[in-house]
Amino acid sequence: SPALYPDGGWYYAAETNGGSGFGLEASSTTASGAINFTAFIYDDSGAPVWYAAVLTASKTTPGPGQPWVYSGVLNAASISTTTTTTATGTTNTISQSLKALGNLTLQVPQKPQPSATTPTPPVPPISLIWPKELGGKSLSLLRFPIDGKAVAPPVAQALPQNGFWATARPETGNLLFECQASLCFAGHYTYRANGSAVWYMAIGNLSSDGKGFNAPLYEVSGGPTFTYPGGALSLIQRSAIQLRFSDPATGTLTLGNASAVPMTRYIAY
Repeated sequence: SPALYPDGGWYYAAETNGGSGFGLEASSTTASGAINFTAFIYDDSGAPVWYAAVLTASKTTPGPGQPWVYSGVLNAASISTTTTTTATGTTNTISQSLKALGNLTLQVPQKPQPSATTPTPPVPPISLIWPKELGGKSLSLLRFPIDGKAVAPPVAQALPQNGFWATARPETGNLLFECQASLCFAGHYTYRANGSAVWYMAIGNLSSDGKGFNAPLYEVSGGPTFTYPGGALSLIQRSAIQLRFSDPATGTLTLGNASAVPMTRYIAY
C-alpha cells in the first residue's frame, strides 16, 4: 500500500546548497494513500517561507520498478485578524487563508527489498516536481540525518511520535518534530505579526525521561529559492522552544516566556 511509504520525517534536496527542508508523512488512516507535505524554503528576498500540500496517490498501481505517483495543490498560507465590536465588548477572530500555487508531484520509488547480500538496501531519492507556475523544477529528496551521519530510529524511551503536530491556536502555527536516536529536530511553521508565513528551526537532545525538548529557536535566511540554489545562510535566534509530551500524541508548545499552548498529532489528512 502506498499509504505506508515513504518513511515520514525530514528530507533535504540534493541539488541545493542546504538550508531548506521538506516534511513528508504518509497517512496510515487513508486507505488510498495520502502524504502530508510541507516545504521549508525561502522567498525571492531570502526570507523563510513555507508551503503545504496534501498529496494523494495515483489510482494506477505502478508496475515493477515504477514509482508511486502522488500529486496535489501546493498552497501558500497566511492569517488575518477580524475585529468585531459590540455592546458587550470586542472580539478578535483569526482566520487562515490559502492561496493555490499550482500542482505539485512526488514520484516515490518502490521500497527496495532486502536480500541476503544487501540486508539494508539504500533507499533511492524521491523526485519532487514543483508546479509549472513556479518553474516546474525537479529536485531529488533524500532523508535528512540529524547528526549529519545516518538516519536512526528514536531511542526506546522517546515518548512523542515523530511527525506533524498541530497547535490549538491558528496564530501559533504547527510543528514538524522528529527524533533520531536522542537527537531531535523541530521545524516550527507559523506566522509573522503581519500574518505572513514564516518558519523557525531548533535542534537539541530529547530529555532523559523521553518526555521533553528544549532548545534555542532560530530564523534562517538566505537559503535556496525556486530559481536560486542558495548562498550563505544566516541564523538569528528569535526565542527558545520548549516541548512537553504527556503521551505519544499529546503535548504542549511553549515559546520563550509565553504561555504553553496545547498540541496534538496531526495525522488525519
